[in-house]
Amino acid sequence: MVKFVIDPRISKYLKENPGASFIIGFVALLLSCIVLLSTGHTPQVNMIAEYAYYLLVIGVVLQFVSFVKEERTKQKKINH
Repeated sequence: MVKFVIDPRISKYLKENPGASFIIGFVALLLSCIVLLSTGHTPQVNMIAEYAYYLLVIGVVLQFVSFVKEERTKQKKINH
């Protein structure tokens, strides 16, 4: 059995930035599109690029929500 060990810093980063894993997925899919385009698999590229776009949108929305929550928390601490 293979066991993956994730660095605690990476784990902490992903917890603090909920959209990061989606944005990383977006980059990975975009890179796969480059490889597929270079090998002539155009029909698959369109579908994968669409999924990549969805991942980017989800990641950005999650990051924005996280940012807004963090700012509200900071404001509450300042006001109290």
